[in-house]
Amino acid sequence: MVKNKFIKQNILKYTALFEPQIEGGYTVTIPSLPGCISQGNTFEEAVKNIKEAITLFLEDVKENDLKDIYYPSEIFTAPINIFLRDKDETSHYIRSRNTKNP
Repeated sequence: MVKNKFIKQNILKYTALFEPQIEGGYTVTIPSLPGCISQGNTFEEAVKNIKEAITLFLEDVKENDLKDIYYPSEIFTAPINIFLRDKDETSHYIRSRNTKNP
């Protein structure tokens, strides 16, 4: 008779911020894990490296009995559009509002 073994696994989801670097590659941070940072020369390498950094970070948290501190947070991202006017357009707009209409 074969006995099935079940291994309990927790799947944690974190938001990773990838910042392209001028010299190439990416720097990656995990906002909900302060100090958890990595990098990679390619996006794929950065993903692999940050996964390893998260694992090491969480192992350290567990070893030091800090497991209640770091759980995935409800962080989400959303695009925000900011429209900046040219300096000349802004000054024209201000001037036109300060003049009397004929």
